Amino acid sequence: MLEKLTERLNGWFIQADERSRGALGVLSSTVKRLGLVRAPEAAASLAYYALFTLFPLLILVVAVGTSYLRSDVVYGAVAEALHGVFPVVGEELIRNNLETLMQRRTSVGVFGLVALIWAASSFFAVLVQHINLAFPAARPGNVIRHRLFALLIVLLVLLLFMASLILSGITSVFRSAQVFSLLPTETVWKTVSVVGPWVLSFLMFAALYRWAPTHMASWQATVVGALCAVFAWQLAAMLFGWFVSSGISNYELVYGSLAALMGLLVWIYVSCYIVLLGAHLAGSVDVRVRRR
Repeated sequence: MLEKLTERLNGWFIQADERSRGALGVLSSTVKRLGLVRAPEAAASLAYYALFTLFPLLILVVAVGTSYLRSDVVYGAVAEALHGVFPVVGEELIRNNLETLMQRRTSVGVFGLVALIWAASSFFAVLVQHINLAFPAARPGNVIRHRLFALLIVLLVLLLFMASLILSGITSVFRSAQVFSLLPTETVWKTVSVVGPWVLSFLMFAALYRWAPTHMASWQATVVGALCAVFAWQLAAMLFGWFVSSGISNYELVYGSLAALMGLLVWIYVSCYIVLLGAHLAGSVDVRVRRR
């Protein structure tokens, strides 16, 4: 009786998979692989590394930025970037540490800069390792490759931050000179502020899923995984922000002075799980594409 029921269910699943053009099979494979690699525990370990990597990365960005620009400009740029990445409960904690850092900052030597870069790359090295596991065709990577890729990510973060500061300065000059006086600047900037985070998030996820594994995934798999991660991350950010601001969650009652830290840790955990979800979805799509 049980065998007949199993066969019938398998038949229904195969038919449904064919009607969905393989989408149902891809989702099933993604869920299975997330269970095999124990994704919740992997996301927890990533959150642990991210928490210890966040502040060295913040110090590195401030140290490099204040070497060329005024401290108030650097503070404003970092605070604006944090607003788009972390929820309110975590943003306040990071902002307080950022203000303390700006007040007590000192010059950083070459060895200190190297140490900060190395510490800031720890999370990304572990992240690359877990993304590589999401692709069945990828061979096991070595520690050196993971670390080199992580160092490259840190350097790219610094370059993007400096580029954003330069672009912001150029835009301010053009605004003061009224170069854009004949253009609908408010509409343009509102559109950029809404669409920009989505585009940057998509490019970030696509780059990770395409080049982080030792096996280069197909573009179709990369796009599908990146789109899933972007939409899931934006939706999670809205829901988490509403959850924290609604008063339903009372972290202060349970954790006291550690409430902000716990809220930040929960958000980092959710973000890491979404990154792994997108990676395993991309891996499942890649297997499906290469079987055709």
